[in-house]
Amino acid sequence: LRKTTCVASTPFSLRTTANLGSDRCGSTKNEQHRAMSLLRYAGRRLVFLVGTLFGASVITFALVNVLPGDVAVMILGTSGSQEQVEVLRQQLGLNQPVYIRYLDWIFGVLQGDLGRSLRFGDPVAVLIAQRSPASAFLAFSALAIAVAVAISTRIVAASERTTW
Repeated sequence: LRKTTCVASTPFSLRTTANLGSDRCGSTKNEQHRAMSLLRYAGRRLVFLVGTLFGASVITFALVNVLPGDVAVMILGTSGSQEQVEVLRQQLGLNQPVYIRYLDWIFGVLQGDLGRSLRFGDPVAVLIAQRSPASAFLAFSALAIAVAVAISTRIVAASERTTW
């Protein structure tokens, strides 16, 4: 006689059953239903994730492209001639339709090409990699301060429980 602990219908309750040699608890149909339910849930979350990422990419691309001014003029400055501006616009692909530029941009991002910085001329991925240690330090410092404040606030709230 062996005791087996099985998960009951609610996720936080357990029931113990005694059985003679069977390691399974509950019906196979119920387990299949739970598995399908979990797969449907995961599928819905994945669809929402893809939709959210698509929406964020469209908004990011739109915000960058509605900024005032011409990128080619910004790069060349006032010393650039009209022919130089047109050549640079051609090189950057700024004379293509917006949907073509979006597709080029999104496929580049998916391949890890975040473009080149207009300010420094270096690849954006390299600039992010160079600055990420400082950003990580700042984030972890903020987290440590937040945890310290939260723990001390909780201790004070627990010790003064009856005074509110």
